[in-house]
Amino acid sequence: MVKTKKTLREDGEETRNKLIECAGRLIADQGYDRTTSKEICRMAGTNLAAVNYHFGTRDGLYRAVLKNVFTHILPLSELKKVADASTSPREKLENLLKIYLKEAILSKSWQIRVAIRELVQPTPFYMEYTSKIIGAKLGTITKVLGEYLQLPPDDDRVARCFFTVMAPFFLLLLSGHQQTGSILYRLSGREEQNLEAQIRISEDFIFGGLDRIKEEIKKAE
Repeated sequence: MVKTKKTLREDGEETRNKLIECAGRLIADQGYDRTTSKEICRMAGTNLAAVNYHFGTRDGLYRAVLKNVFTHILPLSELKKVADASTSPREKLENLLKIYLKEAILSKSWQIRVAIRELVQPTPFYMEYTSKIIGAKLGTITKVLGEYLQLPPDDDRVARCFFTVMAPFFLLLLSGHQQTGSILYRLSGREEQNLEAQIRISEDFIFGGLDRIKEEIKKAE
C-alpha cells in the first residue's frame, strides 16, 4: 500500500512537471494569450482536467511556468556563490558578467524565450515575481557592484550603474525575440564564432564606464 501511494505521488509530480515544460515551450513559441489548455494537455499527453487538478486554473499553470523561468535564469545559488567567494571585487563582477552574458547569448532554453516575451510585453503575472525571486537576485548583484565601486549597495549611484551594467544583457536577450531580433541580430553577434568576442567587448565597455565612475567618485570625496 505504501509503495502504491508513493508511485501515485511520483506520477503526479511527473505529470505536473511535464505540464509546466509543455506549457513553457508552447508559450515561448506563440505567447500566453494564444496558448490553450487543450494544446498544452495534448502535448503533455494528459487529459484536459489535469491543468485544473494540478494548478487550479490556466493562470495558475502560467504562474508555475514563470516561477520555473525566474528560478532557472541566473540561479540565485550561483550568484551568491560568486558574491561570497574570497576573490577581488573585480573578479566577482567579471564572473557575474560572464554568467549573465553567456545566459543571454548562448542559452536556447524555452525559459529564456518566455522571459523575452515578458520583457517585450509583460503580463500581469510578471510583477508577482519581481519582489519574490528577481528582487533577491538584484540584491546580490548590486552588492557585488557596490563592492567594486566602493559604495554601499543601497547608494543611488550603484542603482544607476546597475542599469548600465545590465544593458548589454537586455540588448542581447531581446535579440532573440522574433520581431526585435530582426533589427538586433547584426549587432548582437549571435553567430557561434562571435560569441566569446561579443562577451569580451561587452565586458570592456562595462568596466571602462565603471572605472571612469570610480574616478569621479574619488575626485568628489
